[in-house]
Amino acid sequence: MVTLAGVFVICVFALLFEMQLTKRNHTLESNNQQRIINIITICVLILVAGMRNVGGTDFNVYRIIYRNAPKLWDFFRYFSSIDDRYAVFGMERGYLFLNSFFKTIGVSYYGFIFVHSLFVISLIYFATREYTNNFTVVIFIVLYKMYFYDFFISIRQTTTIALFMLMMKDIERQNWKRYYILWILCYLTHNSSIMLSVVYFIGKLNLSKKLLIRLNMIFIPMIIISYLNVPVLRVLEPILNFNLFSTEKTQEKAENLIMGGNVESINWLHTIEYFGVMFFLVKFYDEIKDVFPKSDIMIKMFICLLPIFTLFRNYILITRIKDYFTISYGFILSYLCMIRKGQYKQLVYLATIGWCGFGYFRYINAFDGGALKNYVMNIFLGRSFFE
Repeated sequence: MVTLAGVFVICVFALLFEMQLTKRNHTLESNNQQRIINIITICVLILVAGMRNVGGTDFNVYRIIYRNAPKLWDFFRYFSSIDDRYAVFGMERGYLFLNSFFKTIGVSYYGFIFVHSLFVISLIYFATREYTNNFTVVIFIVLYKMYFYDFFISIRQTTTIALFMLMMKDIERQNWKRYYILWILCYLTHNSSIMLSVVYFIGKLNLSKKLLIRLNMIFIPMIIISYLNVPVLRVLEPILNFNLFSTEKTQEKAENLIMGGNVESINWLHTIEYFGVMFFLVKFYDEIKDVFPKSDIMIKMFICLLPIFTLFRNYILITRIKDYFTISYGFILSYLCMIRKGQYKQLVYLATIGWCGFGYFRYINAFDGGALKNYVMNIFLGRSFFE
C-alpha cells in the first residue's frame, strides 16, 4: 500500500511542477523540462507495474501459460496443434509467440512482465505525447482508469492498446495499409481487437460542435434500450457463420456475446464521469479547437466511448473495449487547462487530483479483496528476471 500511495504522491508533485512550467510555456508543445518530468514519472509507473507480484486470477493464469508455453522451435513445429499439446488455455498465437520467444532466450515470467510493462507504457507515452503539452494530466487518468486493470492484470489487451496508440496516427493520415497491418498484429495477440477493424473509419468524421450535440442526442436515449435488456447484438448473428475466430474458445466467446443475454453493465459512476467530461467538451469545443488544432484524434477517440456507455453498456465483452479509448479523458482535461489563457488550469488540476485520487485508492481497496494492499516488488521477494 505504501508503494502504491507513493506512486500517487510522485504524480501529484509532477503535476504541480508541470503547472509551474506551463506558466512559462506558451507553445502547444512540451519543453525539455516538462519532458524530463514526464519521463521520470513514466519510469516510476513502469518500475512499479513491471515488478508487480499481484494481479488477481489473470496474473496467475498468465504465469501458468508462460510456464506451459513451448520454446520457439516447438512453437513452430507444433503450430497447428499447440492447444492439444500444451495447456495454454486457447491463447492467441501472437501472444503465445511472445511467450515462446522470451522463454527461449531465458527470460522468466517476472522478466517477461517487466519487459511488457516497459514496452506498453513507454509506447503509449511516446505515441501520444505530441497531442498535449500537459501530459501529467493524462498520467492521472492512466492511474485511475487504466493502471491496475491494464498494467497489473491484463497483458494481451494492454499490448494491443499500446499498438493502437501507434495506429491513431494512421487514422489521422488516412494510411489504411499501415493501420490494418498493425491491426492484424493486434488481432493475433488478442481477438477482442477485432472491433478496431471499424475504428479506422472514424477518421472520416468531420467534427463540429453540432455533430457532438447530435451524437449525444442520438445515443443518450439508447440507455433505455440497454436498461430494457434488448439484445441489440443479435443482428450480428450471421458473422458467426464466417468462423473468423482463431480458436474454439474465442468462437464460443463470440457466440455468448451475440446470442446470449446481457451480463454486466457499466457502473453508473463511470457513466456520470464520462458525460461530465462530455459536457465540458461540448461547452468549450470551439475554444479547444482554436487552441489545439491536433485535438481532433483524441476527441474522436472520446466519441468512440459514446455508444459503449449507452447502447452497449450491458455487454461485458464490448465494455472492455473502452480501455482502447479511455486515455482520451486525460487529453480532453489537458485541453481545458489551456483554453482562455489557462484561466481554468488550477481548477482542472485540483479536480483531476481529487477525482483520480478517489478512484485510484478506491480500486486499491476494492480489487480482489484488497490484494493490492499487499503489493511488494518482486526484487524484494527474490524472484529472478531470468530462468
